[in-house]
Parts: sequence; C-alpha cells; structure tokens
Amino acid sequence: MTCLEKNVRRLFKNKGKLFLVALDHPQYFGPLPGLENTIETAERILEAPLDGFIFNPGIFSHLDSEKFFPKILIVRGSVSGSKFGRLPSHHPVFLSAEGALKIGADGVILMMIVGGNDVESICSVGKKIEEFHGLGLPVIVE
Repeated sequence: MTCLEKNVRRLFKNKGKLFLVALDHPQYFGPLPGLENTIETAERILEAPLDGFIFNPGIFSHLDSEKFFPKILIVRGSVSGSKFGRLPSHHPVFLSAEGALKIGADGVILMMIVGGNDVESICSVGKKIEEFHGLGLPVIVE
C-alpha cells in the first residue's frame, strides 16, 4: 500500500463516506456573520458526527492539536481572490505539497473552473495534483 492509498482510505474510513465542514469561506467573503472566529466555530462542533474540516492554511497553526487530531483536516490550496476584485477565470494554486504537509494537512482541496479559460485551470490543477500525490496527499477538486 502506498502513502497516497493509505491516506485516501483514511479519508473514507466512515463507511466509504466523507463529511467535511467547510470553514474556508473567509478567503473570498471575509468573516461571515456568526462565523467571525473560525477556530471557535470549529471547536463548538467538534463532537458532532463529522469527519473533518476544510480550512485556509493560516488557521492550521492556531488549532489545538489535541482537540483536532482525530479529525481530518483539509487545506484550501487555491485562491479566487477577494470580494473586492473581479472573479478570475481560474483559481491559481498557491500552496505546495511540502507546505501542506508542514502545516499538518491530511489532504488538499482545489477549485477548477470549467468553461471560459479552462485550459489554464485544468493544466494548473493537473500539475498540482501530480505534486500532491507524489508526497501522498489526497486532492479533492471542486
């Protein structure tokens, strides 16, 4: 069994299903009402029957490792900009596989825009998947 196979199996250890709570929205929208403190929000629902969370990279160093260790932690690795700019035709991948491993991510989530300038988006995501898989990190593409 390879590292990637082991890590993918871990993602789907819940009867082949994966239930993640996405708390990466501040990347584009900024803090949303009721979700101003991402870590506090996540800690309030830690005991719920969820498998893990999707966070932006900056949150990882602030997580209590004892509390969050049992959960799957997926890092957002692509960026859409902010609500103050125009929506891009693709979401550049800004995180390296090594960077994701250093912060303790169990996997990475990337956005791939189809339509418009999708050649750039598809090629960018494809190259990064190869990099992440090379170090055993599963990738979710949305």
